[in-house]
Formats: sequence, structure tokens, C-alpha cells
Amino acid sequence: MILAGPSHELLRRFYATREQVWLLENTADPYRGRQLRGLLERARFDRVTATSKYFCYGTGEAVESFGLARAEDCGDGWYARSARKHALATASDLDAMSRAWLEWSKSPDAAFDAPLILIRVLRKEFRRVAKVGPPHRKAPSPGPFQ
Repeated sequence: MILAGPSHELLRRFYATREQVWLLENTADPYRGRQLRGLLERARFDRVTATSKYFCYGTGEAVESFGLARAEDCGDGWYARSARKHALATASDLDAMSRAWLEWSKSPDAAFDAPLILIRVLRKEFRRVAKVGPPHRKAPSPGPFQ
């Protein structure tokens, strides 16, 4: 992750806290992508391909939108409640992070880039072998006059 702009140390703490919250809440494993290709191949998936994409928030509009959303995360949402519950951040810490994101969202020096690992898989097809033979025929039902 590349994070530039004002208060970047505090904003990095926001992300370090977020990763800890994900792990403690069993919400996500931010490091699983590094192992995912091998895990899928061992699970007998076929044609596993790992690629990456880079998200770049480098325009004024993108920075503002991203920063405001992160500031909102520091409010009373899931992130803030979980960070307090696990004693990873106090209300004062979260308020400082929120203010830092608001300042960052308006700064011409702000930029955020992050890689995303993408995994494409195709599951092997397992087909049943059908027995070959004449189709089973039902005996005709007797007509109404028999």
C-alpha cells in the first residue's frame, strides 16, 4: 500500500488496526491472497491463475471520496465498534483518525494506491458415466375397452 499526504502515520495506524480487527473478528485475512493459489490447487481446482490489479486514488475527487468514507468508518460503524471492543483504539484515537482522514481528503498531496490479488479458477468437471443400453419402456396401458 502506498499512502501519501498529511498525517500518513496516523492513517497507517488506521489500516494496521483494520487488519487486526479483520483477523480478530474472523471477517477477513488480509494475508490469505499470498497463499490462495496454492490452497485452490490443493483443493483440486484446475487452471488456477493469479493476477493483480492496482487501485489508485490519485485524483482530487477519488481522494476526497475515499478519505470521507474512511473518516466515516471511524464513527460508530463496525470498524470503530470492533476496534474499541478489542482495545485496539480508544474513542479519542478514532476521533483523531477521523480528523486525519478529513484533512487528508482535502489535501493536494494525498494519494492512496493498493494492490489487489485476483485469482481465476476453473473447477474440474466430474461426469458420471451413464450405462448404455436400450431405454426402458413401460408396457402400454390398457385402453378403456379392454
